[in-house]
Amino acid sequence: MAEEYVVRYRTTDASGNPALIVTDRHGTAYLYASGTLQFRAASDETGERMIRRLGMPERWESLATGEVHTLDALRRLAGAPDGSRAVST
Repeated sequence: MAEEYVVRYRTTDASGNPALIVTDRHGTAYLYASGTLQFRAASDETGERMIRRLGMPERWESLATGEVHTLDALRRLAGAPDGSRAVST
């Protein structure tokens, strides 16, 4: 079974590149950008805390819809090219 993620927040940088904060089925938060899971939050860190650490919290849009997505679906949502791969988690 493919790992699944819920998109919690979305932003776009000044160059138009999207980034997402997603959580896995265990509630662990990840930053997803450039077609990969960039890093995993500390075990006690929530998406909100990650946003504060990344800076510019006003640029993040909450997307807590509860929809579940695979990594391939995240790539499509974020507009990443096919063939991108995720870092190991």
